[in-house]
Amino acid sequence: MENKMSKVLIAGYYGMGNLGDEIILSELVRRIRLEFENARAGGCDIKVLTGDPAVTSSPPDVSAVRRKSPAVVIAALSWCDILIIGGGGIFQDKTSSLSLYYYFGLILAAKLLGKKVSLCAVGVDRLKKFNTWLARRILVLADSVSVRDDESKCFMDSFRGDALRVADFVAALPDDFAAPLLKSAATASGAKRITLVPRRFQKSDVQFWARLADACARRFGARVKILPFHKIEDFKYATRIAGAMTMPCEVVVWESIAGAAAEIASSDVVISARLHGIILAASMGIPVCGISADRKSDLFLREIGQKNIYERIDDLDNSGEETIMAVVADTIRWSDDFKSKIAESSRRLRRLVEPAAAAALSPVWNFAAGTSDNYGASR
Repeated sequence: MENKMSKVLIAGYYGMGNLGDEIILSELVRRIRLEFENARAGGCDIKVLTGDPAVTSSPPDVSAVRRKSPAVVIAALSWCDILIIGGGGIFQDKTSSLSLYYYFGLILAAKLLGKKVSLCAVGVDRLKKFNTWLARRILVLADSVSVRDDESKCFMDSFRGDALRVADFVAALPDDFAAPLLKSAATASGAKRITLVPRRFQKSDVQFWARLADACARRFGARVKILPFHKIEDFKYATRIAGAMTMPCEVVVWESIAGAAAEIASSDVVISARLHGIILAASMGIPVCGISADRKSDLFLREIGQKNIYERIDDLDNSGEETIMAVVADTIRWSDDFKSKIAESSRRLRRLVEPAAAAALSPVWNFAAGTSDNYGASR
């Protein structure tokens, strides 16, 4: 391969104030650069399509450009050698089909401009009938595909046989990711530290989370923190939960993704309703209780051998927190066993992530080398 700067354009749910996605971006960029270094391929210039360049946690030497400006997007696609879409649960229509169509449009535009397209460590949710039909006809155009879970691979395998099974990038952060900001492992009082990562389930659940946080503080004498993963919607929600509590509670305002990760790493137990809260805690060896109505979270909990507490809750208004408290008590009691079990799962997930960046870059490398123009896509 000729040693020249390759131009990489990344698209995903970035610049939206979502901690999990910003961590994905950071790790994806790190691994792309590492692949170029290892291959001695001349380096790369990276741009990211983002909802708001001002709030995107862009790694150094990465340009953030607005994803909502058609002229800017077309210019970025014309500039790049390869479009990498991912990672994360990008292909979903639970909230709206518009986001799904946005990514479909990017793929079509990139191919019309003669660009290579890679889907990297993506998740595909269960789509509506028409969107499923559309996905089969558009995603087959990608030159390389890797997916983060078995269900997504099963979907991809139904119309192309080359999807690589990897894992979510958050599951394989470097060991020193949060080290510079990591707080002391013990509080001054020796109290347990329990971090809640909430997400709205239904209208009445502010009181549910408040009762749960109060119960953790009283029963375990714990120092309770609420970590909003989404800077806007989760922060407002977290302040409402804290306001409804009777016990002291800290709502964490994170300024950097490493700082937020350090809050997780310095916890004794994490109770998370968000997928990346669960993945981040597990990747750092922190005992985690998943309580999520999200199928993606349920799939990951099964993958690491944990149960989704949400399935056991009959009534969030009355008895839900008692069910969770029993699980939290067991998690604290058997934390050493949990850490041993999760360490084995974490090693396996790290191995799965390893080939993701190389697979994503293979179309442009193969093209430069004069070999096959795709990653083995089955047409």
